[in-house]
Amino acid sequence: MKVYAIVVAAGQGKRMGSKVQKPYLEILGRPLLFYTLKNITASPLINGVGLVVGNGMVDYSWQEIVKAYGLDGVVDIVEGGIERQDSVYCGLKTLPEDTDIVLIHDGARPFISSIVIEKTVAAAMEYGAAITGVRVKDTIKMVDESYKVMQTLNRSMLWAVQTPQAFKAKLLRDCYDKAINEEFYGTDDASIVEWAGFEVRVVDGEDKNIKITTPFDLRMAEAMIRISEK
Repeated sequence: MKVYAIVVAAGQGKRMGSKVQKPYLEILGRPLLFYTLKNITASPLINGVGLVVGNGMVDYSWQEIVKAYGLDGVVDIVEGGIERQDSVYCGLKTLPEDTDIVLIHDGARPFISSIVIEKTVAAAMEYGAAITGVRVKDTIKMVDESYKVMQTLNRSMLWAVQTPQAFKAKLLRDCYDKAINEEFYGTDDASIVEWAGFEVRVVDGEDKNIKITTPFDLRMAEAMIRISEK
């Protein structure tokens, strides 16, 4: 079985309020993207990693991250597109023909674990499409544009979805081709597969698998790394 990972790191990170693109922000002296790639390439299931970066960042990413930190599992780097979906599509075009499972992961989630990768890949092999997530702990309310509460949702049926998300390679390619041709844009990879009429299964993720979006998240990541290194 050949498993190929696509790490999406083409976002600008506007909510971070920094002139430096989010994947290259430093956490304890190393770029955020380093931690993500280190953990993915450490998984024995991953045969290769394709990295999708922002415009003009291909050479920098090769030299300052992949080569600088010896991340030999990264085998390709390409520029992304306007939306995240466009960026994933760019990554899909680099997949080796013999790829069985493709695993998509956000470059801004540095705490991905081998255990979660294994569970997600196994579920994708069995069902065709699998996503990681954690059960919602808070009460979730549906609110209209005037901030009026319309409905309190059933928390027992709600999950906060994360990455990685894993799919049989042909299935994901076909769904992306259809979405691009019909100009459908989903909020994540699974939503494209759902829109195309296929079933998606959820596996338990990990609370530590946070997405770095704001300066607070960056400080949280620093604290988590300090604790793990003790």
